[in-house]
Amino acid sequence: MSNVRNFKDQPQAPARRASHETEQAVVATILRQSEVVPEILAGFIADDFHLPRHQTVFAAVTALDERGDIINANTIYDETCRMPQAPGVESLDDLRAIVRNTQALDTAGIKAAKATLREYTHRRQLIDRCYEAISRAESPDATPTSIVDFLDVSCDLIRSETAQSGITTFAELAGQMGATYTELHGGKTDAISTGFDGLDNILARGGMRPGQLIVIGAPTGGAKSALGMSIASNVAKAGGGALYFSLEMQADDLYERVHSDVASVPAWQIRPGIYTGEYKKLMDSIAEMSTLNIHVDHRSNSFVQIRRTTRNLVRRPGANIKVIVIDYLQLMRLTDGAQSAEKRYAEVTAISIQLKMLAKELGLPIILLSQISREGAKAKKGERGKHHLKESGQIENDADVVIMIELDPVEQGEDPPKLRPAEIIIDKQRKGPTGSCNLIFDAEHIAFADIADGSALSARLRAPEKEKFAAEIKRLEDEGGDDDAIPF
Repeated sequence: MSNVRNFKDQPQAPARRASHETEQAVVATILRQSEVVPEILAGFIADDFHLPRHQTVFAAVTALDERGDIINANTIYDETCRMPQAPGVESLDDLRAIVRNTQALDTAGIKAAKATLREYTHRRQLIDRCYEAISRAESPDATPTSIVDFLDVSCDLIRSETAQSGITTFAELAGQMGATYTELHGGKTDAISTGFDGLDNILARGGMRPGQLIVIGAPTGGAKSALGMSIASNVAKAGGGALYFSLEMQADDLYERVHSDVASVPAWQIRPGIYTGEYKKLMDSIAEMSTLNIHVDHRSNSFVQIRRTTRNLVRRPGANIKVIVIDYLQLMRLTDGAQSAEKRYAEVTAISIQLKMLAKELGLPIILLSQISREGAKAKKGERGKHHLKESGQIENDADVVIMIELDPVEQGEDPPKLRPAEIIIDKQRKGPTGSCNLIFDAEHIAFADIADGSALSARLRAPEKEKFAAEIKRLEDEGGDDDAIPF
């Protein structure tokens, strides 16, 4: 137990830490008007009262109300006498003095008192936690990271308590939604485009929606990182900002992937001794790359770190973050500490829940890349689904959208083609249809493209492969694969 100053235990507190006059006005209201007790008990908590005397009275009133007893000065005093170690009320005259010397509050006054006392409660909590952090910082056993994590959790608790009530009425919503319907009718939407027409056509409102948790699942080598970065790059090309957390690759590796696509230089050719033609393409497109508002973090590997980084960047003026991508779930930890394999399922469950809450808090879509189970990796094309997401069924529950990537299979003994059709399956969508669309996976540039771009991409291929690819694209277009949605 650390020896820190706890301001709740101090009888005298500076004005910035308590309002004893407001506390006493609430107590006087209870003593004068027993009919408002239910309203006060519903609006205040014991920690809202700083003086021990006021805390004791509130505890006594709570006990009397729970038993359904009469509440007045006499019964309150009798109750305090039965309470062990209840300081502050020396006699019945103490309570009568409060009634004589303090004006009772009306309804508006009670509401104002609640706001005042709750603010002081949060101030005291914040002060206590800051002193606790100082105490921990002086301990040789604590690491700076663990102290920052403690402060993060502490601030989250206070932030959640200070958040406005989530209760709203249909009357309030009717006005808001009427304006939303008018905007949708006029073609305006709050959705953020993925940059792929086929995918946007299936996603509700034409793209990713603020507050959504979108999970993209694929086996190892299944191009989930490529799809995640392609969406981030498309958002940036459209003028938005993207934040990409890479728990596997370095920032410069991700940059090279995007630059490979922008400059039309195969990724494998970005190496020592770059050919003159490719070098010129790369240098000519440096200016375009510098305009892409993509932020990459390859150091954060826990949810706590990711949340801290995200909050700081989203609040930064000019950041204009529109989407967050996390690559990938199975490398994440909840905190910086190591976790045992036995507890991993519970940890992934907690991460999934917290990511959904973070998406709602920030009002941004979070794309979470995920491996699939061994069973899912062995499944044939068309048999994989959201239930194959690895390590926790909670991911499937928390996700607003689950996307599975199905690359066209390669015959045994053959090299994967440079351009490869991919079926993008929407296996779950909380407010929209399920279904699928077709994209093209460009293996040389490690990026995805729309089927409509197939003709331009095929120009990169040699004759035999070009003819085979063109035939495959025509087949997909004839099948109408870009509009294969199943109403929900």
